[in-house]
Amino acid sequence: MSNVYFQQTPGSPYSAWVVMGVTGRILPLKENSLPVLDPYGEKNLPVNVSSAWLRRAQLMFLPQSEQVMVANADHHDTGAEKAAARTIIDFPESRVPLASGEQK
Repeated sequence: MSNVYFQQTPGSPYSAWVVMGVTGRILPLKENSLPVLDPYGEKNLPVNVSSAWLRRAQLMFLPQSEQVMVANADHHDTGAEKAAARTIIDFPESRVPLASGEQK
């Protein structure tokens, strides 16, 4: 649903998109070329892990996008919650400039 929203909503108010649990394609975003993060767990469901290469290839065409494998994380990030959260928190902060005078 998010993918379709970003395809059909030019000028959406979002500055980045974190795709979690995606097993299929990440569709081209057209006018909305926001940075996309695809985090997945090293011990995720087989379909998530085996399709990671396809998503990684698609992200190559979206500026500032990346895929991150969270070490030892399963589909629910069990035991790796802090690492998964840090990956997600750091992503938009590293790509979206702060407004004048804002602090992290």
